[in-house]
Amino acid sequence: MDLTEGLSAGTLVTTDNFFTSPRLAERLAGERGVYLLGTMRANRAPRDLPRALLLNADATRYAFKRDVCVVSYARRGAKKKNVLLLTSAPELMRTDHDDDDKPLALRRYNATKGGVDNLDKVTAAYSVRRRTLRWPMALFHNILDVSAYNAFVVWRELRPDWLPGKRDRRRRFMEQLGLELTEAARGGREEQRDPPPRPPRPRVDDKRRPRCSV
Repeated sequence: MDLTEGLSAGTLVTTDNFFTSPRLAERLAGERGVYLLGTMRANRAPRDLPRALLLNADATRYAFKRDVCVVSYARRGAKKKNVLLLTSAPELMRTDHDDDDKPLALRRYNATKGGVDNLDKVTAAYSVRRRTLRWPMALFHNILDVSAYNAFVVWRELRPDWLPGKRDRRRRFMEQLGLELTEAARGGREEQRDPPPRPPRPRVDDKRRPRCSV
């Protein structure tokens, strides 16, 4: 919702399966008149979609919920793996097409997903992601990857003459960025006050200690 603030009504926003959800599509369409188009993850969909739509099949199927449409498309040659797309744009909900043709929503997604896929590709080259079952950590890793790449783009635009002709400029930028972030974090810890010393433990007389007998 924050990223789409200020967009004009009727704008179509393309997202990947990290952001797509029926709730987000309904909020964007109802509050701002902005339409959503994106893929969905099958393991997140059962809460919002009928079970029959999640079953793999050879035919293209549709499900409608209020102002949101979900398309299940079976790709050729991909056994037991359907593609789930969600959209709130009325012009992309048409079902009048041949079974051999791709749905209109899928064709529009393929035409507008370039920025999403390109960002995923460039962030995967230098990523801080680790396997985790905690979604806040996965979100934090994604924020770090995208922020680091955005910082590199801004630096490259401000300093076009930085390391001209070098093909590893991004690697050097990431190394310098990591060093500076580490030094900044280390300096912040040093500025913190030292913890108060622990009070001395009371001394126990050796004569009062219980003795063990073997």
